[in-house]
Amino acid sequence: MNRPKFYDVIAANRHYPVSQEQVNRCLRVLSMDSGEVYYRVRSMTKAATEYEVRYNRILRRFTCTCANGIAPTCWHRRAATVAEREYQKARQAEYEERKRRGKHL
Repeated sequence: MNRPKFYDVIAANRHYPVSQEQVNRCLRVLSMDSGEVYYRVRSMTKAATEYEVRYNRILRRFTCTCANGIAPTCWHRRAATVAEREYQKARQAEYEERKRRGKHL
């Protein structure tokens, strides 16, 4: 039996689960103007609605354009955090594979 995958994200000293389905709704974006990386996250309840998750340097946390923007209950922020971790892990694996094969950047 295939069970859905869940990630445990710590926010405000509490653990909140994020599903693989939620992570799959995240799109990593690199702004060509500023070089900033942010995420566009599709809503689970509102068709054709996307929210932006960005790192706020002043607040030193991720913020979202949804109604819960900075609250720990915002799953968009948590899912984007997991998506970024997965992205970084995949990049590291690619680097290690190139290194193993002797093909450095």
